[in-house]
Amino acid sequence: MIDELGTYPELTKIIELVSAQNPLQRKRIRAFISQQDIDYWTFAENLSRTLNQSFLQSDKKRNDAAQSYNRMCMEILREQIRFRKTGIYLLDDASAAEQAVYSQHDAMRSYIIGLLLSYLLWPNHYRMFQFYAEHVATLQAKTCLEVGVGHGLFSVELMQRLPEIDLTLVDISAASLELAREILTAFRLDQKQIRFIHGDYLTWPLASDTFDFLIMGEVLEHVNDAPNFLKRAWQLLRPGGSIFLSTCVNCPAIDHVYHFHSVDEIRELIKSADLSIASELVLPAEAVPEEYWQAELVTINYCAILTRQ
Repeated sequence: MIDELGTYPELTKIIELVSAQNPLQRKRIRAFISQQDIDYWTFAENLSRTLNQSFLQSDKKRNDAAQSYNRMCMEILREQIRFRKTGIYLLDDASAAEQAVYSQHDAMRSYIIGLLLSYLLWPNHYRMFQFYAEHVATLQAKTCLEVGVGHGLFSVELMQRLPEIDLTLVDISAASLELAREILTAFRLDQKQIRFIHGDYLTWPLASDTFDFLIMGEVLEHVNDAPNFLKRAWQLLRPGGSIFLSTCVNCPAIDHVYHFHSVDEIRELIKSADLSIASELVLPAEAVPEEYWQAELVTINYCAILTRQ
């Protein structure tokens, strides 16, 4: 057992499974959790409890989830090593990522479950989610579109705050939508007012709809045409509405195709779509001075609240 987690049994259960499969993770996780305050412990224990009791109810499912997380971390590490040598991403076309990952049910499900656990165990993912939750806590919206729903955790937070919201979830992966349904069910959220759309956000006929709030968590790096992606977001956002956007710089992964080389490149893209940055969070993955980020290919997580100009 990790001593610091003595009063957080559900989180302990997940961390112990991850660490047992990959002992190197124990040191990394300990370094992260030792710096966290009560807000983290409350969030992490509550999420872990729901996962363990309603989503990963059996020992096998919990072991498989830990394995999914460790596999994802190893895949990312391999890609980071390759990227440091080449300076380019493995893939440069979204259709290749769809064929290799998104359309492969078991591989996609494993990948998303790994990402889900990262919000418990990765400093930057946790901080970005809290940034999102702080905005949702003040949000007044009746309609929302989430693009690339992934694990569904962002929709869970939104529906817990605004249970009457009309929610549309669109994802190119059937496995992703399936998993999001399961997560929403695990949190006992009413899904009657949710539309699940299996399709491409850029081509699906949503043009007649507009929304008060858009969620675009870690999607831009997965698409070929990020400028057009954001321009469509502008079209679908009602005046006075807002967008939660997160993406990353120098962030290789098995399904990342759009390579942002700097935070300023992201900001310029946002500006070119006639969107304004109301607030933002910039999180380097390494303790490297900002002037060296680009030269050393430092991975940077970025998130922002955007509004229409």
